Amino acid sequence: MPFIKASESPPVKILPTGIPELDFALGKGGLPVGHLTEIFGRPGSSKSALTYYIIKSAQDRGLSCAYVNVEGTWDPGWAKRISGLKVTELDMSWPNPGNDALVDLQEAVNDYKLVIFDSVGALIGDKEQDLKNAKQAGGQSAMVTQMVKAIQYPAAQNECTVVFINHVRDNFNSMYGGQESPGGWALRHTASVRLEIKPGKPYTKVINSEQIKVGFRVTGKVLKNKYGTPNLTFGYDFWNQAKYGPNNVEGIDVEGNLADVLINYDVLPKEGNTYKHPVLPGGKVVGRPKLLELFQTDKNVREALEEEVRNYSIKLEEQRQKELNDES
Repeated sequence: MPFIKASESPPVKILPTGIPELDFALGKGGLPVGHLTEIFGRPGSSKSALTYYIIKSAQDRGLSCAYVNVEGTWDPGWAKRISGLKVTELDMSWPNPGNDALVDLQEAVNDYKLVIFDSVGALIGDKEQDLKNAKQAGGQSAMVTQMVKAIQYPAAQNECTVVFINHVRDNFNSMYGGQESPGGWALRHTASVRLEIKPGKPYTKVINSEQIKVGFRVTGKVLKNKYGTPNLTFGYDFWNQAKYGPNNVEGIDVEGNLADVLINYDVLPKEGNTYKHPVLPGGKVVGRPKLLELFQTDKNVREALEEEVRNYSIKLEEQRQKELNDES
């Protein structure tokens, strides 16, 4: 392949995640297309749910999507209900957790524009699948190393965005303990973006004289970002049932998350309880519930404000990079 000037390199395309505050933290407005992303965190931190919204975002843009379901925990009703993704337009495989999963992933990278791999932590070396055999030292790490080597180039050529879901486990080899994602170092080095998410503050409600958890705040950090500033944080609310969420939201409160970003960065000026912007009906909306309802019912208003947030985040990232260049 002939060499070209670095200045002539094509710009990196972006796939929005569908979560405004996360897109803002990523700097460019979403995940880099044709690259590998790792999302890892503790159980119940909404890792899989987050990928459903990424699938929805890709489907809205006419992109083909596949889900390699190694864990076998997929629930189509739940996924559709919380994110609105089109189940009939999503292709899925249920491979065994050994080499079959790698084969399915390699085929999907060549055939689709978005592939979700759920999950790295569920992989088992072929020898270990027979319980009579002794544990295969480094078997999972060897599989992951082989996997990322095999898909990195075809993913870039096909402009396929690959998202790996991963777990965390306790690190007993460290003097001070801590947690790490399984699968060795290969994915950490190869991924262009690594997102760590954690379940935060719980939202509770008294039901039948008992305190019940009805939702929680998710906090996250962009630990690695090859196309933007790393270590930026983000968050969003997750509601277990629609009857407890604001404006009957179930799953991630995308509308509320958009409102928070608009207000926090002065994209949507607020005076008292009134929100003002030229794209709003009559130029203003009174009350947060009315604003969230407008986001749910008026697609044009929502998309216009999302685009404004995306442009602002790109501008802010350019300013950060300029400041770094000036310092150096």
